[in-house]
Amino acid sequence: MIGPKAILLIVAASCALSIAEPASAQRWQPPPGAKIYREEQIVPAGDRTLRVVFYSHGWEASATVVSSNGQALATVKTDLNIGIRAPTGVYHLKNDSSWQIVLFGQVGAKAHEAKVYDFRDGKLVEVFDWSGWSFRIVRVDGNAMIAAQVYEHGSVADLYLWRDGRFQRVNEEFPSFYTATAKRE
Repeated sequence: MIGPKAILLIVAASCALSIAEPASAQRWQPPPGAKIYREEQIVPAGDRTLRVVFYSHGWEASATVVSSNGQALATVKTDLNIGIRAPTGVYHLKNDSSWQIVLFGQVGAKAHEAKVYDFRDGKLVEVFDWSGWSFRIVRVDGNAMIAAQVYEHGSVADLYLWRDGRFQRVNEEFPSFYTATAKRE
């Protein structure tokens, strides 16, 4: 027969074991049935390697930043009913060491949508939202830029450069982009 002191010792030992064993954190996985579009690795200044996973699930397109130990740090979602397309990916659109995440896709027969996010303080913060006919990431005179054609314009793409905390239209500053013989970087 076990006495009350023995039972107390068994309960105390059991509690100590459950406290000492850390609960295993689950590694992030995309939702069941999701289609992975692409994965990229980034190394933010002073941090460990992170992974950015772009995927679609139904009509929804998502980007999730995953830590080196497999934990989801931030996720963004948008409706792209026809699917994710290039240039979805990770870029240096601010022309510095920071990383911007572009989520781009088709929403109609010829219509597209793009969202650009900054990864800062563990969050994905939207810094550009666009919809129209054409969206590209280009380099002009050494600068990474967005070249986008909105619905109401003819065939001319507008150039957007990160300046003063936002993407600004800078067509007039880069005439070389618009000349047919200009050398593209």
